[in-house]
Amino acid sequence: MTHVGMPAGQLAQMRQSPWFPALEAIAPTLAYDHAGLIGSSTAVPVDKAAKIAVPALVMYGSVSPALMGAAARTLSETIPELNCAKSKGRTTTCPRRCWRPSSNRSWRA
Repeated sequence: MTHVGMPAGQLAQMRQSPWFPALEAIAPTLAYDHAGLIGSSTAVPVDKAAKIAVPALVMYGSVSPALMGAAARTLSETIPELNCAKSKGRTTTCPRRCWRPSSNRSWRA
């Protein structure tokens, strides 16, 4: 989790949560999920993303780790019908109200 920018102190707090052992139990499988879906690279798979032919929305928070915003911007330059939204003052989570784009708002990053 620190690999994607989570502060060590926040991770220490998470470790105290009652649900953390369940999360930790599946952690070894995440590398396989990543390898199966994306490959061994940590780079955005632009070759695969460019084949997406349906409208899509990628969101990231303005206080998310920098790599999240960079990945979202890369996808917005790669996927033809992608809208990229930055949620001000948020991390990688967003309440449901953020999921409804307004017709008068530009979602491009």
